[in-house]
Amino acid sequence: MRISHLLDRGYRTAYRLAYPLACKWWSIVGNDGVMAAVWIDDRVLAVRHSYKLGLQLPGGSMARGETGRLTVVRELREELGLTIDPQDVTPILTTSCRYGLVHLFELRLKVMPTVLIDGREIIHAEFVLPTSIDEWNADIRSYLQI
Repeated sequence: MRISHLLDRGYRTAYRLAYPLACKWWSIVGNDGVMAAVWIDDRVLAVRHSYKLGLQLPGGSMARGETGRLTVVRELREELGLTIDPQDVTPILTTSCRYGLVHLFELRLKVMPTVLIDGREIIHAEFVLPTSIDEWNADIRSYLQI
């Protein structure tokens, strides 16, 4: 086994161990985040994290002083290798979750992008029909029309 595979496996293990601790911390101090609905025609980009079950919309935590729009741009670059112009990202809704607020943004693409996952935090990414995503609150399910 190559060193890079061992290193990737180590990162995935670290994410699985750290995520429950982060959730406990967020339940105390709060944690606002973003999600990005990246569309090609009638399909939305969904990811599988190494530390969560099921398909999710890409996204992440907002850094202190960072706007939601800039967080979306950063997360799409970090998680999927996508370079997005912040002006192409449209705010859709803000909803609450266990830890704080989640800001949903939309991006409509005309050309299929090249998605580069790191195999550490994100282990799979694909454009799917919105009905493939199960774990959303009523606001997001309504937006996805499922």
